[in-house]
Amino acid sequence: MTDIGYNAFYGCRNLTNLTIPDSVKFIGESAFEDCSGLESVDLGDGVEYIDEYAFFDCTNLKRVRVGRNVRHIDNEAFCGCDKLEEVQIDDLAAWCRIFFYEPEPDEEAPGHDYALSNPLRLAHRLYLNGELVEDLTIPDGVTSIGQY
Repeated sequence: MTDIGYNAFYGCRNLTNLTIPDSVKFIGESAFEDCSGLESVDLGDGVEYIDEYAFFDCTNLKRVRVGRNVRHIDNEAFCGCDKLEEVQIDDLAAWCRIFFYEPEPDEEAPGHDYALSNPLRLAHRLYLNGELVEDLTIPDGVTSIGQY
């Protein structure tokens, strides 16, 4: 399996912990939307693309581990995850390469917070290899860090 499709687990409220295997590359739109029991997500290192609203309204999500090959996190992927406390990563340079959705000027709509494609916007705590990041050194080779 390489894809988790559109609405695949939408509203699955009894799901508490989720581990996406390394074989999965794509998480579809609203794949886990409204999974209100979900507390922890571990995105395998194979995941490259997280589509819009993938974890929208996972109201009890507290922890997400972002794999080292994620390249794109789309529109409001983590919107409504108000209990999110920590984002865990294994590779800071890989994190800096992620493209977080940014709307075209004519796409912006009132009431939408496009910055919520980045789970760190809610969690406010970044962990690198299990350690809370309190001092940050941008790794050599990082030439730019995008918006959001």
